[in-house]
Amino acid sequence: MFEAYPDINELITVALLNKPKRYKVAKEIRNLNPNVSLDDLLKLVDIIAEDTDSVEFSELGISLALLLEKMDDNKANEFLEKLLSKDYGGKLIGLILGYTNKKFDKDLVFEITRRLILSEDSETRLAGLNAIRTQYKYLGKDSVIDILAEVFSSDSKAVRKDIPIIILTMKDILDKKTTYEALKRAALEEEEGLLTIIELIKEGILKLSIKELLEIAEIIKMKGNPEIIKLFLDAINKAKIKKKDEILRKLGTLGSTR
Repeated sequence: MFEAYPDINELITVALLNKPKRYKVAKEIRNLNPNVSLDDLLKLVDIIAEDTDSVEFSELGISLALLLEKMDDNKANEFLEKLLSKDYGGKLIGLILGYTNKKFDKDLVFEITRRLILSEDSETRLAGLNAIRTQYKYLGKDSVIDILAEVFSSDSKAVRKDIPIIILTMKDILDKKTTYEALKRAALEEEEGLLTIIELIKEGILKLSIKELLEIAEIIKMKGNPEIIKLFLDAINKAKIKKKDEILRKLGTLGSTR
């Protein structure tokens, strides 16, 4: 007995000539032979991905996830790498990673999720966030901290705008200690990392222990930027932080604030 697979060339023809049937074609992709030519598969994906806001695009992500699960690991990794070069690739890969338990090359998954979540496009960032959530256990805590530290220290206005959403969305899988580790690393690397922490404290999104606040105060003192010190003091005043005098002593500003 042999399994009958859909003909990739027929699917390409239908998708090209009959746009209303693209959803049905997208659904059929999951049934393709896992040994299908990647060039042919990409031709078909290019057609269906014409409208990234369509229902067929979402169905395409699900179908590809199911097809890649049956593919040889090397071939599946190669397909993801090819998708990265496409304009729609980031969003589609985010969908794929969200629907599959397949273990792709770990370094590849790290680089993909990193690129997605640092994208200037909001939908691609959302896809990256979804990918981190689904791949968290596979990537491991240290890799996720590396990615988030880069997000928290980004100078992109688009990325920075989504940081509160990222933290709140990851709350159920990231413990407070891990989030703090990523924020602290970002603070040590770039002033933008400090600005992120200050804004999160000010808005009441980030609740730090006195020990953690003292560590951040030490980093701020080490950086020596008076403007950052002022912003930090404003934030802890607005957040009504207890034991504020300890923080002021750490900054060396206790007398000057009285």
